[in-house]
Amino acid sequence: MEMVTEYLESLGVPATIWEYDRGQYSLQFRQGKLLLMDYLKILRRCPHKTLQFLRHSQNLYSCLMWHDQTVVFFGPVIVNVSQRYQNNNAISSHAVMYMPKLLKTVYLEEKQFLQQILVLGRLLELPIDFETISDEFHQARISRDLDAQLLKLRMSSEGGHVSYLYEREVKKAIAQGNLAALPIIFSKNINSGRIGILADNQDALRNVKNWGIISVSVNLRALFQVGLDYELVYSLNDQYVRHIESLTSYNEVLAAIEAADVDMATRCREMVNAKMTAAVSKVFWQLMSDPTTDQSIDELAMAVGLSSRYLGSQFKKQVGVSISQFKRLVQINHAIEDLIGTNLSMAELAERYDFSDQAHFSRVFHALTGITPKEARTDAAKIADWNLYDYLF
Repeated sequence: MEMVTEYLESLGVPATIWEYDRGQYSLQFRQGKLLLMDYLKILRRCPHKTLQFLRHSQNLYSCLMWHDQTVVFFGPVIVNVSQRYQNNNAISSHAVMYMPKLLKTVYLEEKQFLQQILVLGRLLELPIDFETISDEFHQARISRDLDAQLLKLRMSSEGGHVSYLYEREVKKAIAQGNLAALPIIFSKNINSGRIGILADNQDALRNVKNWGIISVSVNLRALFQVGLDYELVYSLNDQYVRHIESLTSYNEVLAAIEAADVDMATRCREMVNAKMTAAVSKVFWQLMSDPTTDQSIDELAMAVGLSSRYLGSQFKKQVGVSISQFKRLVQINHAIEDLIGTNLSMAELAERYDFSDQAHFSRVFHALTGITPKEARTDAAKIADWNLYDYLF
């Protein structure tokens, strides 16, 4: 098995090797992030067959190969299936797409995938050839066991184009350099479905390319909020669009959109960090992510090795507002998103963001935005141009 494990390691694909004895599986090798319980659940449902393919969704596949009491589980991997097989054995009426960074896998062309299986079969000394492998692949057994792990994008003719709430959430995460939030927002939007037809011919690849181009163009506006040069922003837009247009599968496009958003957020964070010392930056980002923290200024200062007085003076000098003023601005920034995206009452919002009561929340909100919370909830367009960074630096 040493050559088999070395080959799997060289490919870098998710894979496991198991020994089977009297109804029990013992793990011998593992590569990838899929939970062992997911592998075991699939193994226990599958017959002991020399070669079999599992189709977890429209183009997500695994391969099981048995040799004596050893089973190699290869995958799951995203396979760009030949066009003539695209509509065969469809799992659903919707396209299913993935973000490879979250799924922790790779995408392969069909021939490349099958050739890797052929080499693996030879290393295992299995009596199979390429034609047999191809036939088995196109008769893959449907497996629903990984449904909970998948991010699905439904290209529904009933859907909208780019969700306004999604646009706001992503732009906010990018402007705040919140890399951790982006995959969560992206997956929530994908799993909600409702991404509409953006091309007349209903071509899945063209649809997701159009959606990607619109998304990155809209999300780039977040870079303006932190003061990035206009020419650089437009140059980045051209770069992202050209890359998206060059791709040949919708999974690659999804990965490109994800990468573009992360790149934008990284640029925003780096630009903001350049305006602050390391200690002030640490406090800035902590309060940006959690403006309701119970930590006092003394505790924040102790955490970065400064006196509270020096931290306070340096924070105001570098950020442009005091720590307490900054917390209020970030609280209002968060409250705006909750007003638009949730049904929380004004009283609940006041409590969530540490205002003494609803009236106090309304007064501060109006003072900073020029409208009342009720007006913001009734007509989100009135608050669309409010930008936290207008008060900073």
